[in-house]
Amino acid sequence: MTIEFYCFCLLRFEDLNLPIGILLYSAMTAYLWFVSSGFPDTFTAFGLSAYFFLLFTTTWRALARAKGSKTKTHHLTAIGCVLFVISDSIIIFDMFVRHLESQQFLIMSTYYAAQFLITLSAAQKFVDDGKIRKNA
Repeated sequence: MTIEFYCFCLLRFEDLNLPIGILLYSAMTAYLWFVSSGFPDTFTAFGLSAYFFLLFTTTWRALARAKGSKTKTHHLTAIGCVLFVISDSIIIFDMFVRHLESQQFLIMSTYYAAQFLITLSAAQKFVDDGKIRKNA
């Protein structure tokens, strides 16, 4: 299981914030259309579309939850999800459109930053919960 899957399972579908969802899915569709000319077969196109749907849904939910939130954990998770989208988009572009000279640096820096921020948000959640229990 990937960290994206765990994030997807943790994010609730409260406060849908449809404008963010529509914007993200429109961007995802445009990006997949742009890179699809390099896909070798239908299986690849279907698999990447399904994966990007889950990834963008996770990002949508994280952004919707962070909007208006005063909690640091929500903002850290949202930024981490956006960085995962960037990292995976660079991978797809490099594999199917054109090789990038600095692809390894771009992919790994965004990937590790995303992992760090999401992990930091989880750690912050434990700290916040501990403070609440201590004060109660």
